[in-house]
Amino acid sequence: MRVNEINSYLYTPNITPNKRFNHVSRVSFSGIDRFEKNAATGFYKGVKTFYNKLEQDMGILKPDDIKQIASKVVKRTGIDEKTVYNAMGMLTEYSSYKSLNKIEKILHGKGFYNIESLPVKSEIFMWRNPCLADALSYIGKRNFSHSLETDKSAMVIDSEMLKWLDFVEINSKEYFKEKNPLYIENFENGYNFFNQSQSLEDFTVEKLKKAQHLQNKNGKNVLYNLKYVLNGNVLGKLQRRGVDVQILKADVVKNPTPEQIAKNVNPIMPDFNEFYNSVKDIPESGDVSKELGEKYVLDYLNDMTEIVTPRKYGKYLKDIHTNIIKFLHKTNRDIDNVYHIIPNIEKSFAITNYMYRRANNVNSFKSLFVKTNETFGTITPSLDILPANSTLVVMDDYMISGLSMLKEQFPYDELIRTDRVAPMGRVLQKKNMNIIFAPIISSKAGKFEFENFIKYVGRQDKDKILSAKEMPQFEEKVIYNQERKYNRFQTSTVLPYMGPDTNAEEFIPMYEQFLYNPNAQKPVSENIGDAYELML
Repeated sequence: MRVNEINSYLYTPNITPNKRFNHVSRVSFSGIDRFEKNAATGFYKGVKTFYNKLEQDMGILKPDDIKQIASKVVKRTGIDEKTVYNAMGMLTEYSSYKSLNKIEKILHGKGFYNIESLPVKSEIFMWRNPCLADALSYIGKRNFSHSLETDKSAMVIDSEMLKWLDFVEINSKEYFKEKNPLYIENFENGYNFFNQSQSLEDFTVEKLKKAQHLQNKNGKNVLYNLKYVLNGNVLGKLQRRGVDVQILKADVVKNPTPEQIAKNVNPIMPDFNEFYNSVKDIPESGDVSKELGEKYVLDYLNDMTEIVTPRKYGKYLKDIHTNIIKFLHKTNRDIDNVYHIIPNIEKSFAITNYMYRRANNVNSFKSLFVKTNETFGTITPSLDILPANSTLVVMDDYMISGLSMLKEQFPYDELIRTDRVAPMGRVLQKKNMNIIFAPIISSKAGKFEFENFIKYVGRQDKDKILSAKEMPQFEEKVIYNQERKYNRFQTSTVLPYMGPDTNAEEFIPMYEQFLYNPNAQKPVSENIGDAYELML
C-alpha cells in the first residue's frame, strides 16, 4: 500500500518525505550504558537468538514432528502408516509458497503467463464469492516471471467459479470455449498455502475419513477415494458439462518420507548464515557508531519484526471471523445482512476474502466486486439495492495508515458525507448501514488514527475497526539515520505472498529471503510520513 496525499474535509495531511538512507560519516555518541555494550559485543549471538525464536514462531516442522502427526492420524483413522504418509504427501503438495515454482513452470510450459478470472466489469459477475483464479491472479502479478512476448492467459477453474456459473445459468462449455481452462490437481481441497486454518493432523484426518466413507460404498482403496475427495466434485461437473479442460497434474512423491512431507509443509525460511549475512552490514550503514547500529538492529528485530506463514495467517483469519461475529451479536446486527465489499480486484482485497471464506466455511454469495477502473460513485447504486440495516465488511490484509480504506480504495471519506457537494454518502444514513473495517493485520498507529476519524464524524456506534493482529509502533531508541524522519507507519512484516512497501528499507535484503520471488517485496514508498493531523 502506498500512502499518498489526501484532501479530507476533516483532516489535513502532514506528509513528510521519507528520504532514502545514504552512507555518511558516523556520529559519535557518549554515555553508552552496560546494556548497549553487551548488545554490541554480542551482536552475532543476539541475531542467532532472534533467528531461533523466529524458527519456532514460524512453526518449522522437523521429520520427527511429521512422524508424530502421522502416528496420531493412524490412531484416529485406523489406516496403516504407509497409506497415511502417502495421503499426507498428496495433501501437502502445495502447502508452501515454494510450490509456486511448480505451478509457474507448468503454466509457462503451456505458454500461459497470466491467470484470468471472471470479469468484474460485467454486471453478472460483480455479486459472487472470490474464486481461486482471483487469488492466484493476484499472487502471480508479483511472484511469477512474466514474458514480454505474450500476454496469453489461462483461467484456473475451481468449485466457486462453477457454482456461480451454475447460479447465473451460464453454459460452462460455451463460456470456457475460448478461455484456456485449467484445473490444478489436488490443489483446491488440499492443505494448500491459501487454506491452513486447521492443523495438519486434523486436516489429514478429516480428508481421510471422507475417503473411508466412500471406500465403504465402492470398495476402492483409500488413496483412490482421497483423490476423488480432492478433485471429484469439480472434475465431475466439468465432465458432465463437456468442458475441455487441461489438468495440471500434481507432482506427488510416491511413498514420501517424513523429510519430504516436512519440506512440503514448511514455509520459506533461509538458513542462519544467509539470514545473518543479510543483516550484518546494517549497523555500519547508518549515521551512528557500529555499537549503536547493532543495538538498533537487535531492537528492530525483537520489537517489530514478524514473518507470517500460511498457518499463522490461517489462524488470524479465524480470529478475525470470531471478532466480527462477536461485534455483530453485541450490536444486534443481522448476520444474514452482512455483505463483503471488494473495492479493487487488482489489490489484495480479493485474496484476503477468498482465504477468509475458505478458513471459516462462508459459502453464501454476498461479496460485491466494485468495477475496476471506475470512479467510486459507481458503488452507490450497488449499495442502494441492499436491504436496510445491512452491515458492510471491508476486508484487507493490512491496514498501515488507513488511507486505503478511507479514500484510496474504499470511499469512506465520501460515503459518510451528507452535504450537497457529496450526496452519495446519504445511502448509509438512509438505510441505517454500518461498516466493519476488517484488516487482518493493522498497524497500531493506523488503527488509532482511523478510530479517531470514526469518532470525529460521530459514527463510533455504527462503524468499527476489527483486526486479528495489531503490530506495535516501534519506539526508536537510536536515530539510525538523521536524514530520514522516523514515522509511526513504518512496518517490519512479511506476509506469505508479499512484503509491504512501508517496510524498513535497510532490512529489505532480509525480507526478500522469506518470499518466493524477491519482487514480491514492494519497493519502499518514497512517502510514508505521518498521514493525518487532526484539526482541532
